[in-house]
Amino acid sequence: MPGSAARLVATFQITAADLAAWDENPAGSHAGPGMSPARSMSVSAAIFACYFDGPITLTNAHPPQGGSPPTVARVLVIVDESGGTLEVRGGTEQSLPLVRPSAPSPLPTPWPTVAAFAPTAIFATSRTSPIASAEIVALLTTAGVPSRIRPPAARLLLYNATDIDLLAIDDPAIRGAAIYRYPSVAAANVAFHLEAIQNPARGTVTFMARPHFIGLGDTIVSFATDDEAITARIIAALTQP
Repeated sequence: MPGSAARLVATFQITAADLAAWDENPAGSHAGPGMSPARSMSVSAAIFACYFDGPITLTNAHPPQGGSPPTVARVLVIVDESGGTLEVRGGTEQSLPLVRPSAPSPLPTPWPTVAAFAPTAIFATSRTSPIASAEIVALLTTAGVPSRIRPPAARLLLYNATDIDLLAIDDPAIRGAAIYRYPSVAAANVAFHLEAIQNPARGTVTFMARPHFIGLGDTIVSFATDDEAITARIIAALTQP
């Protein structure tokens, strides 16, 4: 992100259907000019709306001949789950409020509060050594939860992670999953105790479903689902000795 002062201030996980409804409301078109780029995607495809505060120079803008790229206070970058950029919008804090892109309401619609819908954060105490993402996939697949790794084209690093692998779990109840990687088991342990993981309602990420975090070796496995059965299977697969 151009501009040394750029910082991530909010992230919302949405679907392609959400983005299309937001882009095309109220005057957009479902085809031709005004059609959202999300129309070419599966309606349930995961999309991330990331807000950055600056000042930020929009190098992708097209200023008049001889002019300079504009500098704005806030930028909204919308990416797909592989890290590909779908949209970039620049503006002020007033013109780009920190809202979850959806329609028709302009207000954010986060997952329920912790009091109503507590997240799960479990530390796998039996694992005290580093673990490869391929081994995590093998543990899940052996437990009857077919999974695979899809490396992102761009890395959206949260929770102080130094690397990330997208975890594709073949179950429609899963609304996004990732493996956050750290330089050591100790570093992952420190990150696991961040408030953004222990109390996600106070963090900057808004989830599409109940978030779950598993501290596992030098990684933190994150997934979102409202399905208690698949949650129990994933937790058992990754935390049993």
